[in-house]
Amino acid sequence: MYHENLEVDAVIGDARVAIEIKSKEHIDHDDKKGVTEFAKEHPSTKQIIVSRDRISRRSGDVDLYYVTDFFKALWAGEII
Repeated sequence: MYHENLEVDAVIGDARVAIEIKSKEHIDHDDKKGVTEFAKEHPSTKQIIVSRDRISRRSGDVDLYYVTDFFKALWAGEII
């Protein structure tokens, strides 16, 4: 069950993509909890965190995007 105190900021499609938006410059393990918990109920969801961290990368099952990299990937059709 998805915990009430954990959330994601956006869900695209039928839980195809879960997006968490952070204003931080460094993403740590705790920042991934919302999308990670969401993915437990929706195992095929693509987990994404968008932030001001300038290094886009993959951390476990979560794609971490610098905000401009995220929009470039979105417009290029790479997100959905």
